Amino acid sequence: MTVLVTGGHGFLGRRVRRLAAGAGHDVVAPTSAELDIRDARSVETLMRSVRPDAVVHLAYRRTERDTIVDGSAVVARAATAAAARLVHLSSDVVFGGRTSPYAEADRPHPVDAYGEAKAEAERQVAALAPDAVRVRTSLLLGDGPDDDDLGSSELDALRAARGEIAYTFFTDEIRCPARAIDVAAGVIALIGEQRALTGPLHLAGPEAIDRATLARRIVRAHGLDVGRLATSTTEALGLAGTRPGRVALDVGLATSLGLGCRPV
Repeated sequence: MTVLVTGGHGFLGRRVRRLAAGAGHDVVAPTSAELDIRDARSVETLMRSVRPDAVVHLAYRRTERDTIVDGSAVVARAATAAAARLVHLSSDVVFGGRTSPYAEADRPHPVDAYGEAKAEAERQVAALAPDAVRVRTSLLLGDGPDDDDLGSSELDALRAARGEIAYTFFTDEIRCPARAIDVAAGVIALIGEQRALTGPLHLAGPEAIDRATLARRIVRAHGLDVGRLATSTTEALGLAGTRPGRVALDVGLATSLGLGCRPV
């Protein structure tokens, strides 16, 4: 099988590439310098050249709405034209927060610009590639304390603990962090034995953890002192409603399919 991975040189992409190659797939992963996913002609030319059986769309830039929305639409349209299986990576921040976990059928209601862009990208993909699976995940972590390839949540916590940056970790922001390698394994399953699955899928960790608790766990796992970690609430700092609050994903469907992620 030939697998085209956009964003294949990013944190999750490196793991997807490794697992795909380990499964015997031929992997094509252009860098952002080699392929602008917003350029429909370039994407279509690459698709015709590579003729992928599956496309894993991971590429995004958090502050670039056109990359998130327009790029996702270009990739979805080209994947459909190529009759390729599409796995589109989305985010839990398409939701704004509530007390109960979100299931796949719940309607997105983002509260910030990034969440709005990811929600719109989902809508574009659903319209242009109805047979695609849209994976919503959460905060992504490295493979363990001995791993030197860390996610942004880990890097923020460690830098704050070392006094290198000023950062506030909120006790009222709840997420379901997952190890990136587990999410990558789920992606590989979605282009293989779970190829028939379509629509949204929540692929994240089973624990709903606040950002402050997660930061403390990370810092302790790396043998550092948690004393420098600053914590607060979004309400105390006047940020409530402008950032995702309690966003816990119901991962029952993924777990039932054998795609569950490990606890932190």
